[in-house]
Amino acid sequence: MHLSICKHLDLTVYRLLLWISITDMGILWVIGFVHGVLAIQGAVFCSLPNFIYICGLFISFLVVGEYL
Repeated sequence: MHLSICKHLDLTVYRLLLWISITDMGILWVIGFVHGVLAIQGAVFCSLPNFIYICGLFISFLVVGEYL
C-alpha cells in the first residue's frame, strides 16, 4: 500500500487525497478525543477558556485548509 501511494504521489489527485486524509484525521482526533475528555470532566468554556478556544481554532484552521 505504501509503495502505491509513493509511486503515484507525483499526481495532483493523490497529493490532494493525502492532504484531505491528514486533515480529516486531525479534525477527528480533536473532536473525538478532546471533546470526549472534556465532556467526561464536565468542562465548559468558562472553566477552560484558553484550551477550548485553541482547540476550536485548530479545528477551524483544519477545516478551512481542507476546503481550500
